Amino acid sequence: MLATVFRQFRWPVLTGLGVGMAGAALLSLALRRELYGLSNLDPISYVVAAVLFVVVVALSALGPARRALKVDPITALRYE
Repeated sequence: MLATVFRQFRWPVLTGLGVGMAGAALLSLALRRELYGLSNLDPISYVVAAVLFVVVVALSALGPARRALKVDPITALRYE
């Protein structure tokens, strides 16, 4: 059941990562002169940002998923 909730978050997370990474790459190209000591496409920075994003999404999805698992399915269906 928990895997089902995480599967629902897969496409929004991947879309957000794709759009965010592309936007960051374009912005870093525009700010190339301001980045002292880093290349404008530093792969370590992008990997750390992507991992942090996925961890935050997983932790934010965990709370509602755990609450949903505690609800009796019969009670939830009867409520609707």
